Amino acid sequence: MLDSSASSQIVKHAIQLFNRIGLIHYEMVTMNNDLHADKLVALIERSSKPPHFFETVETLCPPYSLRGTSACGILAACTKVERLACWLNLKDSPELPVLHSRLPLRRLSLEITHFCQIPLAPSTWLSDLDLVAWKDYDVGALYKLPQLTHVALNFDLDGMGVEHIVAVRSPSGFGCYCRVGRR
Repeated sequence: MLDSSASSQIVKHAIQLFNRIGLIHYEMVTMNNDLHADKLVALIERSSKPPHFFETVETLCPPYSLRGTSACGILAACTKVERLACWLNLKDSPELPVLHSRLPLRRLSLEITHFCQIPLAPSTWLSDLDLVAWKDYDVGALYKLPQLTHVALNFDLDGMGVEHIVAVRSPSGFGCYCRVGRR
């Protein structure tokens, strides 16, 4: 039979182990639908996790149908996201591009009009960028991203399918362009 001191130590270690497993579990968050996203938002709002718990999220993929206010709440809590696929409607959340700019992003996938709204700093660590354009856009802001090494531009300008143009940047600038074709 365990004494109360030993029992409390076992419980304490079990809680610590559970919290560590939770941290690993939340390194990558993919939400299939609004129900999953709403559960995550509720978990964030309840503050039932330890402080800075959601800073462990490194990869995030919210569903397209996610409301902008929910997306802002998730990105405000998940401040250490390095890989983000963000295909959201920005009309109801104009502050979302600012939240994007505050993340330590290394890989980003989103629609080009949304990318053009993100205030970019020259110190941005972004290395891989995947953009989809539904109409012609100037991506001249790419020069502000000194760490950028891979760019995939996906165009559907004529409604006939997506054409992929992949660019690989060398330290001296963009050097290799590869037209991948239509889907």
